Amino acid sequence: MEPLTPREFRKLYAIPYDIEKRQRRIEQLEAIQAEGPQSASDVVKSSSGEGNACILSHATVTGTDISFTRRENEIKRLKRTNVQQRKKYMYGLSLIESCDDCEMRALLTAVCTEGKKLQIVAVELMEKGMDVGPEAIRSRVDRWIKKNVMETDDKK
Repeated sequence: MEPLTPREFRKLYAIPYDIEKRQRRIEQLEAIQAEGPQSASDVVKSSSGEGNACILSHATVTGTDISFTRRENEIKRLKRTNVQQRKKYMYGLSLIESCDDCEMRALLTAVCTEGKKLQIVAVELMEKGMDVGPEAIRSRVDRWIKKNVMETDDKK
């Protein structure tokens, strides 16, 4: 698995949506594939005869349409991508859960996994009695990501 970049970590909230859209595309392609391979045919020039005699005629050639194989390959590629994205998402969640500070964990969850705007998070915290502004939240989250996500990437 490719490690998460800090940018990907900040946008963890988008990964489930991305997976869902890709899954819909897989289902659409599989529905088309369920009909089986489409046969293709074409008329080509052919030659026949014995010795020096050469008689030109036409022959019909049939086979499987290449789009069936292309769709199969596309389905496999999309499924592989979804597996990789699920791993990245679970890895990102485990990084957040490994944070010892419950306040920082709440900030990371709100900003990175729920995709909340910094202003909204600041208002929610203010309602709970914590006076932290959006810029302070941004700098705390950025510092944590730089320290923890980059360190983890370097170990791999």
